[in-house]
Amino acid sequence: MSTLMLEEALSASHCVERQLANDERQYVALGAELHKRPPQGTVTIARGSSDHAAAYFAYLVMSRTGQLVTSLPMSLLTLYNAPMANQNVLAVSISQSGRSPDLIESMQTFRQAGATTVALVNDVTSPLADAVDWSLPLHAASERSVAATKSFICGLVAGARLAAQLGIRFCFAHFINADYGAQVSRMYRQQFQAGYEAAPYNAVALFVICADSEAEAADLAAAVDLRRLHQAYGINAPVPGIATARAMHYGARDQAIIDGERPRSIIGTPQQVAERMHRLREDFAADEIVVLTVAASYQARARSTELLAGIFNA
Repeated sequence: MSTLMLEEALSASHCVERQLANDERQYVALGAELHKRPPQGTVTIARGSSDHAAAYFAYLVMSRTGQLVTSLPMSLLTLYNAPMANQNVLAVSISQSGRSPDLIESMQTFRQAGATTVALVNDVTSPLADAVDWSLPLHAASERSVAATKSFICGLVAGARLAAQLGIRFCFAHFINADYGAQVSRMYRQQFQAGYEAAPYNAVALFVICADSEAEAADLAAAVDLRRLHQAYGINAPVPGIATARAMHYGARDQAIIDGERPRSIIGTPQQVAERMHRLREDFAADEIVVLTVAASYQARARSTELLAGIFNA
């Protein structure tokens, strides 16, 4: 039987689609305000998986603006009353429930001090949504599994949409989620407002293994399949060897998981890899491609890099 966590994770693409179809005017209006009153710094306030989504947003901002983004320990405000909310900052909270008292109190403190406060929140009727200047829905519907899945992914997308309003570059991690990346990238270009960058610039990060033959590529893909299956079941193990992977016999459920994971990998001969990479670059209108290679051996990884260099230097 399928687990609740797996079911909700598989529904994430539909939640992302729903989010991208909504709230464009709110994001653009927030972007206009940030350009009229540029923040001197940015803080993120979140916990658990939402804090990881906030780290992704922070990476987008720091990599292009040169401004530090701080993940704020809420106790600095709620217990120690530290005088750090007296600056012109952008305070961004990410939350599924929007009901954590210390999160709400922290955002209220920043708002009272004159900061621009934003909540990327799943429950728009929550106290957190009322505590901030700008409440932007995640559109992930109710989250029933532990740990969070679809609300985490929607938090990543919402952070990217917000980052686009700051006029910075954007990279979509196709190797993590192969769904709706082209739509997210188009949304980034459509909603981009000149700021730290004069024009939009987006990249796509791909998982790629290039091999000399189709047979070798199939062997390397089998090892990746088993590694991804381990990850789906929470097994933290290195990429298995090819012999181990080839000896596996998968049931229907395991095969369904493997089939669902394969679209986020590009594994094949130089010609096959080049065709798919060029097609994705066109779909994403990408200015840059970032390549991640995790193979069953160092030799296979090094050879993949050599073959890729031959493709793009030809």
